[in-house]
Amino acid sequence: IGELDRMIACSLLDGNLPPASWDFVGEHCSLLNAVTQSCPTDDSITIYEAETGLIPDLDQIPPLGCFGFRYLSKLDRKDFKLSPKNQAGVFLGFATLEKGTYGSVLMIGDRRFVVAK
Repeated sequence: IGELDRMIACSLLDGNLPPASWDFVGEHCSLLNAVTQSCPTDDSITIYEAETGLIPDLDQIPPLGCFGFRYLSKLDRKDFKLSPKNQAGVFLGFATLEKGTYGSVLMIGDRRFVVAK
């Protein structure tokens, strides 16, 4: 737990993220821990490999605090033709938001948290 706590604190500082996003960053750090640490029962594979059977690809995980965007469906836009199709934000990690929705959590302009699937 101490190691995960230090990972969260360092990630918040490194990504220049607000302290209010610690829970999303914590869930993302636990994912990173699972894909990098070796399994306690078999040192030749990671915890993620033991759980899913897949080899993790770390190149697919973007850094915390980077630019991210989500696609807005036509129903989410105010005007179908003139409204932007994407919403820009800051990437906070892969985590669970409301109602069990899992995906890339973004912090958008007015400090709201949204999931980009």
